[in-house]
Amino acid sequence: MAKLSSKTVGDVEGVLQTADISPYVRRQPVCVLLRDKPPVMVFEEIYVSIKDLRAQLFPKVDLRNARWLFQQLTLSLDRQVLVMLNRENEKAVAKVSINLNVPTLLGDDFLKFDSNLKAASRGGIIIEINKVDVFYDLGAFRAARDFLRKRGYRIAIDGVTPDMLSMIDRENLEADFVKVFHHKDQTAEWQKPGVRAMIEKSGQARIIMSRCDSAESVETGQALGINLFQGYYVKKLLDAGRQGAVPDATRAIAGRRSAAAQPGTGERD
Repeated sequence: MAKLSSKTVGDVEGVLQTADISPYVRRQPVCVLLRDKPPVMVFEEIYVSIKDLRAQLFPKVDLRNARWLFQQLTLSLDRQVLVMLNRENEKAVAKVSINLNVPTLLGDDFLKFDSNLKAASRGGIIIEINKVDVFYDLGAFRAARDFLRKRGYRIAIDGVTPDMLSMIDRENLEADFVKVFHHKDQTAEWQKPGVRAMIEKSGQARIIMSRCDSAESVETGQALGINLFQGYYVKKLLDAGRQGAVPDATRAIAGRRSAAAQPGTGERD
């Protein structure tokens, strides 16, 4: 498999300029998930499945092996996503989040996307900005943030892990949400002293726990007061609820709590 190089990125960008990326665009729900209650979808993240795109268009290229070259590649994907969304009606972008790079937000492609929206529609759109993009150029981030807020969009800082929470001052960055990734091998990170305090400082209602692929991950977040979740397990719960099977779908969480609760100790926070 070929590694990313400046030449490879140029070749890939050339293909992307004319490619229809709509077959690789996915939507994943972000839900309020309270204890023993069915999930309620708040919005959907629109994103490109890099895995599926690579498998179909670039099967011999490792698209993720060089961080900054990959970042350059995502600028091309940003443009294609905005072109696709410009073809959609406003209902298709109601209550969604879109992950975009700061240079894209300051460029003509986003201005065109913005000009096609009614003012009322912008308030339902959350722009996700990766934490690397935020701190790579704080001045550019602030310029993009100020423009977004003036136009009525909401902002989420994406790609955060529990150990980074102390470095992310949501209020100072003037972001509406912080998206924190849950990795199954980082459960201990969530249980470290101080994590709850950092979550409470950011605002428990402002934290989105992402990549929740198990009942355990949801339980971990709920124990810390988090109510917003995203991931394959959350989508499974939502799909089950739409089919009238929420009690079955949520039984895993409830069952885990029942098993963990010992006589006389009560349920954990």
